Amino acid sequence: MKVIEKLLGQAPTTPLYHYTTSEGLRGILSTKSIWASSVFHLNDSLEFRYSLNLIASRAQERARTKDAAEKIEYEQFVSAVERNRNSFQVYVASFSEEPDLLSQWLAYSGANGYSIALSPDQFSTVKEEGFYLVKCEYDPDQQKAMADAFIDAMISDMEGETYEQTKEIVFKSLVIAAAMKHPGFEREAEWRLVKPSILGGATVNGLRFRSGRNGLVPYVAATIADEKASFLPANVHIGPNSDMEAAELALRTYIDFFYSDPDAIAVIPSKTPYRP
Repeated sequence: MKVIEKLLGQAPTTPLYHYTTSEGLRGILSTKSIWASSVFHLNDSLEFRYSLNLIASRAQERARTKDAAEKIEYEQFVSAVERNRNSFQVYVASFSEEPDLLSQWLAYSGANGYSIALSPDQFSTVKEEGFYLVKCEYDPDQQKAMADAFIDAMISDMEGETYEQTKEIVFKSLVIAAAMKHPGFEREAEWRLVKPSILGGATVNGLRFRSGRNGLVPYVAATIADEKASFLPANVHIGPNSDMEAAELALRTYIDFFYSDPDAIAVIPSKTPYRP
């Protein structure tokens, strides 16, 4: 569990940026919340399956070095991973350490996008709602160590553990799986808000559904400021735009409308040499 606790113990020291569309920007500022969607419905939904496949492969590899009795345990674990893939949900909202990254603009915001800066202390409310904030890991060796920690937590002797203790281990292990990403995405420098749940258990507070490419998309709202507190992003970057001057004026007008002060939030045009 040390690897798991170490990962969960990390905290950002600089703002993190959430890339979104114009509709997303309006929704975040007006509701003071960010949608965390099912990890199976993200643009890079194969990433979570990448993690589960890596964990299963690692368990099979380790099983070859065990005696007959332990080998059965590992084989049962691999079987359980396959059997239970559809028995849980993991809700994720993505952030980047980079405020102006072309791959993120293309993936999350389309032709009219924004990246909203959240300072480290603005994540305190979501943690109280059961979200974990975790830094993604891209290094294959570190991922193997994380997979081993996941496996050890799942097949360890659970006798004497209460239901809540067992659930906590399962949830933390699912967070570990959500934090492993293919090395090809390392440039994104991603952090994730992660909220796991087990289907058939208590309904997740605030669970909602929207339409997506493959039908219904489950999501939950991660509150970034309570009803009495104001939410003021550190800044907002405007994504690549065919008319940046007009886009900047529109955003300043919206900020003036929403906060009664056009300078309430720093507006920073993208420097990415791309025009949609």
